[in-house]
Amino acid sequence: MMRWVLLVVGVVGATAAIKFVPLLLMEAPSQRDVTVPVVGVDPNQGPRPRLVVLGIDKFQSSYVYDFGAMAQNAKGSHEWTIKNEGEADLILGLKDKSCSCIVPKMKEGESTAVIKPGEATTITLEWDTKANNGPYEQYASFSTNDPEAVQIEFRARGMVRPPVLINPPATSINFGTINRAQGASTDITLVSPDLGQLEILGSRPSLAGLTATAVPLPAEQRKKLDLAENEGALLVTLSLPAGMPLGPFREEIQLQLNHPQMPTLDFTLSGQVEGSIVPYPPTIRRTDIVSDKGGASDVTLNVRDKRPTTLTIQSVPEGLQAVLKPLDERGQPLEGAAGDTPAIRHRLTVTVPPGTSGPTIQGNVVITSDHPEAPEVLVPVKLIILPPSRR
Repeated sequence: MMRWVLLVVGVVGATAAIKFVPLLLMEAPSQRDVTVPVVGVDPNQGPRPRLVVLGIDKFQSSYVYDFGAMAQNAKGSHEWTIKNEGEADLILGLKDKSCSCIVPKMKEGESTAVIKPGEATTITLEWDTKANNGPYEQYASFSTNDPEAVQIEFRARGMVRPPVLINPPATSINFGTINRAQGASTDITLVSPDLGQLEILGSRPSLAGLTATAVPLPAEQRKKLDLAENEGALLVTLSLPAGMPLGPFREEIQLQLNHPQMPTLDFTLSGQVEGSIVPYPPTIRRTDIVSDKGGASDVTLNVRDKRPTTLTIQSVPEGLQAVLKPLDERGQPLEGAAGDTPAIRHRLTVTVPPGTSGPTIQGNVVITSDHPEAPEVLVPVKLIILPPSRR
């Protein structure tokens, strides 16, 4: 794979200009290593060049720009200005560079540039953070014919992070067991290393009443996370509504953000809703049913407040059969009671008929009730159907 990154070198002066074109940089380290000989320059006599980096009081062999924090797949740049304050031509030659990110704009096939006395050149490093995560650094180094500055290098460094960081660091959130009458909520923190005004523009929930609200992260929490002033941060509350069906749930919500590198962020919310009717076991899970023999499994549904309740099966996964039987307090069938007889306990029997094909059957048995606090109950079914037994 080949990548382009530019190191722009342009002469600032009234009488001359150096033109540059991009070179192609491969993933492998560069073999280019140009050393500019100190030709015709006597440190003790005669004219000679003098390299000065403008804005720097004292010459250094290495100049580092710390960009702080940047998002992944973001581009950055920084510029230095070099001036020849000597009396002879300053020759600048590319000596080394990062393996995949920096290429000088020099004349095609050449790797040197001449800076006349009194003229200046701007050197611009441009980089693309791509999918890097963590400490990041790119550089370009040069040799010159200035006896006091034989080598000089320019570096850009900092930390690269995803465009938006999540704390806690997960997009799948398990609420555990929640009360149907109360609903539930949880807080997460979103942080952008490079966008100071991070905003949520909207949301797309899979469930009516599932909401996301956001406020700027309070100063105290920003301090705990050691956030810089230019890092945007939001405190986001994800809320599940009261009145969800009893049983397991799995919902999704997509947040629309104003970050160009991460316009959307998806969260999956899961857990178990409990209420006045409790199925036990909460899930029918079997791995031993043979196709030609079939099988059956029972679930007991208890009414917590002992209120006689009528249950009705609304739907079952395709290929299965299900019946309800009202029970007494001891768990015994009520004599002469029909399936719709009010009771404080019911037995759900789910049957896999012989000849049912697999390899898996998954879905929910949906049950409705006349209990005001538990209008709907879900009983998940997860079955693995084995091939017919050999005789």
